[in-house]
Amino acid sequence: MTSIEYVAKQAHFMTDDTAAWALFERAPSVRFAGVDDAGRPVLRTLSAVVLDGALCFHGTDHGEKLGLIDREVIASHDEVMAQIPSYWIHPELACPASTYYASALAEGRVERIDDLAHKARILTALMQRYQPEGGYDEIRPEDKRYAKVLERLLVAELRPRNVSAKLKLGQHRTLSQITRVLEGLWRRGGPGDVRALRSILEAHPARPEPAFLSGPEGSTLCVSPDREDARQVAAMLVGQYWTEGFTLERMANAQLGSAAWVVARDRDTRAVLASARGVSDVARFGYVLDVIVRPDLRGRGYGYAVTERLLDHPAMRDLRAIGLRTRDAHGLYRKFGFANVDHQNTTMGLSRV
Repeated sequence: MTSIEYVAKQAHFMTDDTAAWALFERAPSVRFAGVDDAGRPVLRTLSAVVLDGALCFHGTDHGEKLGLIDREVIASHDEVMAQIPSYWIHPELACPASTYYASALAEGRVERIDDLAHKARILTALMQRYQPEGGYDEIRPEDKRYAKVLERLLVAELRPRNVSAKLKLGQHRTLSQITRVLEGLWRRGGPGDVRALRSILEAHPARPEPAFLSGPEGSTLCVSPDREDARQVAAMLVGQYWTEGFTLERMANAQLGSAAWVVARDRDTRAVLASARGVSDVARFGYVLDVIVRPDLRGRGYGYAVTERLLDHPAMRDLRAIGLRTRDAHGLYRKFGFANVDHQNTTMGLSRV
């Protein structure tokens, strides 16, 4: 590969600083690297928070973090999305084996914060980031319980000159190649593979749509829904007999906490049209829950589509027994092999050999 070809290839992966800040905001920790007075490298992994366009952290005033103060540093965070085996791209060559990842870099000078009010804001942001449930009194310089701590504690920030992100998610692959990658991730179903599907789909310029993610009437299926999807599904579940007594927040959290979850979306508006979720021990037993279709779309294949994909989800597909409860949708579930297992005709089960 020539240097020009290499630069062109890397251009596929670079993105704007918005993606970088998003990575830093969700990072459980951030690496800071610099050089000390003796020219020795300094590398620290710190709990950090994004505040007012800066990466902020704290520590004791005699710890190793002092080696970063008033230094030019690089802060970084990366997330491995998936390991891609070579044979998904080429049946013989080893070259296409790759790691798909997202990374963020910030370059600048770390500065100590001495203003007590600003220190308090940074420490409050750190507490909100790492202890969101609260359980402490407000951090204020005028509070005598905090005053001496704020004076002694090291608080610093990196306000970067340059911020960049790199998303290496197969954007340079052809449509047929990236489709094979997506199908491979779905069938492999390892830790993180289902989540990686969404990132790869959204990053590729051709907007691939493998057959297993094609829904009824031109809709699309999403196997890694997000909080906005959960909010919409919770609203659809209001008034259903099996959700009585649950708040919208609890119903949304139930979707997000599921081992498997599939929604059908409108291709243009991304509105949720149908949803199904499952809980599972990923080995023996699972349960199908909250299968719901928008009322005006019932009887048009949406319930079948999301249930079919749910039962094929990596967290559900190898289970020996799957249960569900229903009052009126027995016909739908019998298509998948479910049968009644109680005299009240409300509980169904699917046993696989």
